[in-house]
Amino acid sequence: MDFEEKIVNILRTTTSLVSGEDLSRELNISRVAVWKHIENLRRLGYRIDATSHKGYRFIQAPDKLIAMEIKHGLKTRVIARDIIAYDEVSSTNDIALDLAGKGAKEGTVVVAERQTSGRGRLGRNWFSPAGYGIWTSIIFYPGFKPGELCQMNLILGVAIAQAIRNETGLKVELKWPNDIIVSRKKVGGILIDMTATMDKVKCLVAGIGINVNLSKKDFPLHLRETASSLNIEKESEIDRLSLFREVLHQIDIYYLRFKKDGFVPIREKWLSYNETIGQYIKVKVPGGETIYGHATDIDIDGALVIRLENGILKKVMSGDVSFIL
Repeated sequence: MDFEEKIVNILRTTTSLVSGEDLSRELNISRVAVWKHIENLRRLGYRIDATSHKGYRFIQAPDKLIAMEIKHGLKTRVIARDIIAYDEVSSTNDIALDLAGKGAKEGTVVVAERQTSGRGRLGRNWFSPAGYGIWTSIIFYPGFKPGELCQMNLILGVAIAQAIRNETGLKVELKWPNDIIVSRKKVGGILIDMTATMDKVKCLVAGIGINVNLSKKDFPLHLRETASSLNIEKESEIDRLSLFREVLHQIDIYYLRFKKDGFVPIREKWLSYNETIGQYIKVKVPGGETIYGHATDIDIDGALVIRLENGILKKVMSGDVSFIL
């Protein structure tokens, strides 16, 4: 814990003024150093009042996904043991993959206020403006076989849906394999990158994007009919920090549950959130083929089971699903 985090923690836990002398003594640094750290915190957006000859008072944290604010009150066992926060990056997934290659711990979180080249599935761009969303990536070493990779999309989808419901009360649904849906519009998604051998996933990086406080006018024109935000659906501003802590908390819960009990209970939970099963759909699968049929189930690998027009059941491990009304 650095000095600025310690100062915030000290000020946050008292309603009275804390003198520079007391902070200096507590941290074993000079009063000038205390003042410099306070100024740095103010530049980050913290509201800290100062009364001459009396001391400092914590007023408010900034609406920014700062590592020490994310950690405040967060109780997780694996996820977010390390948090690396940026104002702007090209892609949090790219940074997390690089960190994993250098031996970063499982559960390391990379988060940014803005992505300039955020990535969605199938080579699409992910719109990631500053201050309005949660754009993050998490490093996992799950010991999967490559064929089990689809399970991770569903584990994360359940955790994110649960977190959003807990924080907002919105009816969140899941569209296979990785879309977070509210009122038939996409409010979030998951992008998984990995490094693997033929028989084992060595490292998995899960990129998560959640549209939190965007208004309709914030979206590019081509997204306004299909995308939404929690703010739009709730009709009120969402506390991003509180939501992000809950997302990390739920991912920790469901990931550890999966490690302990396997995929079966996660599958049942996913089905309770799903918007896909029972729908007549088309699926564009890697390689260019388009499959039409009724989505009937999710199998034990996390694959989508489709009943084709001829009655044959076909498993799909990945693809882009559209509903045919």
